[in-house]
Amino acid sequence: RDGLRPAGTVHLDRLAHASLYDGARLSGARINRFHHNDLDHLAGLLERDHGQPGRALAVFVIAGLSDGIDGFIARFWNQRSALGAYLDPMADKLLLTSAYVVLAIPGLSQGASVPVWVTVLVITRDVVIVGVALMLYLAQGVSRFPPSGISKVNTAVQISAIGLVLLSGLQPALEMPARAACFL
Repeated sequence: RDGLRPAGTVHLDRLAHASLYDGARLSGARINRFHHNDLDHLAGLLERDHGQPGRALAVFVIAGLSDGIDGFIARFWNQRSALGAYLDPMADKLLLTSAYVVLAIPGLSQGASVPVWVTVLVITRDVVIVGVALMLYLAQGVSRFPPSGISKVNTAVQISAIGLVLLSGLQPALEMPARAACFL
């Protein structure tokens, strides 16, 4: 029967569904007719001339919810996998990095924008963490890096800051709190 399967297909029973979901999120595949890793699309939604900050916020919220859904799938059906352990944080970082980069482009979005130096700091922090993890792996063979409580809080703060920046495009009164959130 396997001889009839086209090349490149995957047995679903050999990979956890949550890992497949993470892979789809990471690659930008359409999930529920939603292409959330398309940086050009997000930038187009934010442009001042014909921007749609409400849709940009919806894109970000749906992307965040998809992260929660795949985590729920993995935990509820006990489908955690090594692949998912790598893909989920990568998809999260890609989403946040894309949002920080797009929202740091001066004059692109309505409402508050993320200071460029904050975007550089966020990206540099992630690169340093990955670099240290790679060095630990190469030098000591350490391959398990569970997230700490502070890193989970940091991610929540970053997501909240991006959410507030996007909301400030709809509610100008939120510009000052959004700018303040970028400094946390």
